[in-house]
Amino acid sequence: MTYYQPIASNQSELKVKGSRFIADIFPIQSEAEALELIGAIRKREHSASHHCYAFSLGTGDRALFRMNDDGEPAGTAGKPIYSALFGANLVNTLAVVTRYFGGTKLGKGGLIRAYSGVVQEAIITLKVEKFIPMAELTCQAGFDEANLVYRVIENFKGEILGQTYTDQVTILFRISRDHAEKAAWELYQSSNGHIKAEISTTPEADIP
Repeated sequence: MTYYQPIASNQSELKVKGSRFIADIFPIQSEAEALELIGAIRKREHSASHHCYAFSLGTGDRALFRMNDDGEPAGTAGKPIYSALFGANLVNTLAVVTRYFGGTKLGKGGLIRAYSGVVQEAIITLKVEKFIPMAELTCQAGFDEANLVYRVIENFKGEILGQTYTDQVTILFRISRDHAEKAAWELYQSSNGHIKAEISTTPEADIP
């Protein structure tokens, strides 16, 4: 399955029987960032009746998601918001829907349609990029073998994250998770067993 993540924030507004629903969608990289953005929305829209949200981080066994109804009937806000994100295969994404109550109760079905609908509208014009799960690898090499490591990183379109030097060079880099084991094997084989790359279990990252 192909996943996507936003590269910019977006907003949409929907009016239903006097109530205003304002959806804000943001790219996020951590739960802390999501909570900070939710706090900023609460401050910006301080007179609103509800600030409901859902967010999704990562995929597979590293996936993290949260949802909150913020006083709306259970299951009528956070879950529909999350369902809209899930339906669009969006990860690393926060959606906050602010509601200004218009005086008319919408019922559970009406709330579900409103919360999911306003997020779906924002998703239509949301700028996204393909999400590529990444892995971080660390290896040690003699100075005469460092170029071999650089070449493998380049061949797999990876990125060097850091290097330290002692009597040899320790290189931290990241590449597509799908290619991590193949890259580690290529380093081992090409160096006649001298270079052993360790694949870490750090959180997912992305590249454009």
